[in-house]
Amino acid sequence: MFSQEYLNQNTTNEQFVTTSYAAFFDREPDAPGKATWLAALAGGAGRQNVLGGFTDSLEFANLCDVYGILPNLA
Repeated sequence: MFSQEYLNQNTTNEQFVTTSYAAFFDREPDAPGKATWLAALAGGAGRQNVLGGFTDSLEFANLCDVYGILPNLA
């Protein structure tokens, strides 16, 4: 999400949030969740903080469990 290749795409916040849902939750964003993340970004939250919200979530941990992978290596 922070590779130069991705950054060169100059994605909008909406694209970033939609991509995050696909990458970390394997689904389309629900309207309330998407609105929450977009509001956070508009309010000054950085994309890294928003990404942490995805990767630190129970939904992501559950998806990782389905695939037998560890959600965090830290």
